[in-house]
Amino acid sequence: MQITLIRHGQTDWNHQRRLQGATDVPLNETGREQARTAGATLPRAFDVVTSSPLGRARETAALLAAQLDLEVVGAYPAITERSFGEAEGKTGPEVMELWPDRNYPGQESEQALVARALVGLDEIAAAHPGERVLAVSHGALIRLLTEAVSGAGREPVANLEPVSFERVGETWRVVATPAGSVDSALSA
Repeated sequence: MQITLIRHGQTDWNHQRRLQGATDVPLNETGREQARTAGATLPRAFDVVTSSPLGRARETAALLAAQLDLEVVGAYPAITERSFGEAEGKTGPEVMELWPDRNYPGQESEQALVARALVGLDEIAAAHPGERVLAVSHGALIRLLTEAVSGAGREPVANLEPVSFERVGETWRVVATPAGSVDSALSA
């Protein structure tokens, strides 16, 4: 079982460097073009495409699926982006002025996000046993999940840059990252 998470394409809030989180901001034209380009260059190594239920992820999934000649199946709330609470919609300088400690009111904790993301991987695996799944998700979720599973440092996740996870027994491990192969595991 292998699930490849890929970040959605650009939105206007990404371009404006606003904290997006769980706010449902649509793709912009650059994001749509990024998805089309990624779909044309991704290997034809997937059986299904799925996503988080946020519009930017759903649209990216549809554009990728069209390029890969696949259908989009399901949407998994457990792989939705981290909620940043009251900081959502604010720019970096605004956030730093209001919350220099980055403790945003209403923010989902990193631990809660990772626990939820692992549940999401399990849900996708249960729905698609033995299939190679391309799942469109979000930057903070992919970054924190990859860090937790691999033990690697915190690298930003670029738009449409895939990271693959493989199920081995009750454990998920990162099998491919933008920087190369990582062979570490975390119990699910």
